Amino acid sequence: NNYRLSEMQAAFALAQLRKAETLRAARRAHTEYLDAGLCDLPGLRRPQPWPGVELSYAYYPVRFDERQFRVDIGQISAALTAEGIGNVVMGHEEFLPVHPLFRERCGTLRLPVAERIARELLLLPLYPNLARADLDDVIVAVRKVVAAYACGRC
Repeated sequence: NNYRLSEMQAAFALAQLRKAETLRAARRAHTEYLDAGLCDLPGLRRPQPWPGVELSYAYYPVRFDERQFRVDIGQISAALTAEGIGNVVMGHEEFLPVHPLFRERCGTLRLPVAERIARELLLLPLYPNLARADLDDVIVAVRKVVAAYACGRC
């Protein structure tokens, strides 16, 4: 395979690189806004970056603690979709021993933390051009879904 860029691809890449920090700053601001709007919800967990780690803010990951909800992540995803909020369930293929990389290298290794994350993780939209109203729609929808499916004392 030839992995060299054509002149057109290189020009596109340079143009994107010039905008990279502006786009990342917009995503970071959106993340902070969503964090503030969702931080008090029971059962929701956001990854905490390690000190000195600079995030790309490519997406907004949130975990719905399975012990605090009456439904699984697939039903939570469907409810958010019904509210008009695009989302992606990460699922088992990305994390677990079912992935060929794990099967080839580790055989039948169990990864309980990864398995739990796979059952809980959902990605919410975090595009640089989202308007504040779009972010508010995400917050309202997540709050509605949490209110509908949180089980209180499971």
